[in-house]
Amino acid sequence: MKEGDVINDYKGYALFKDDPDPSRQLENRATVLANIIEKHSEDGKVNHNVSADMLGYLSAIPELERIGIIPIVLDVLKTRGIVITGLNL
Repeated sequence: MKEGDVINDYKGYALFKDDPDPSRQLENRATVLANIIEKHSEDGKVNHNVSADMLGYLSAIPELERIGIIPIVLDVLKTRGIVITGLNL
């Protein structure tokens, strides 16, 4: 990788940095986070591995671009029948 190259994934999870549409980036990233949560869920419970992958993915997204992502993630999960409770947003 050369200096100035943009890293466009985190552990194979796309970051969509090459998409010029911020709204689409946010939706796609929220879907990826929902996929990570679903991947680490079994019988309605989320296992401990989800924290590392979620935090790592979120930290790979520029801070200002993370604003508003969690409510969208929760909406995506809800459409899949997964409800997360106990979050103070």
